[in-house]
Amino acid sequence: MKQLFLVLVVVFGFAGNALAFDCSDRVLRFPMSEITRKVQVNPEAADTLEGIHRYWIAWESYPEAIEVTQAALACLESQGVMEQFRIANRVLWRRAR
Repeated sequence: MKQLFLVLVVVFGFAGNALAFDCSDRVLRFPMSEITRKVQVNPEAADTLEGIHRYWIAWESYPEAIEVTQAALACLESQGVMEQFRIANRVLWRRAR
């Protein structure tokens, strides 16, 4: 039976603006697929939010806001695909183990 994940992700942007994403939002499909592809090709890959946003996602032209990548990671975490961990004062993301 296929489970449907409906997770509401609220990301606070610059100047306190709140952006709300649902994991089924079209804007999240591309970054979620790019992140998933990256960890399938390189299961040991790990990076910061900023690194994933800049280097893992092949944006077609101008990249989406970093909050889109953050929401995509949160959705993938809720689905058991990605996990975050801390090294010193940095938060890194990797394939869930």
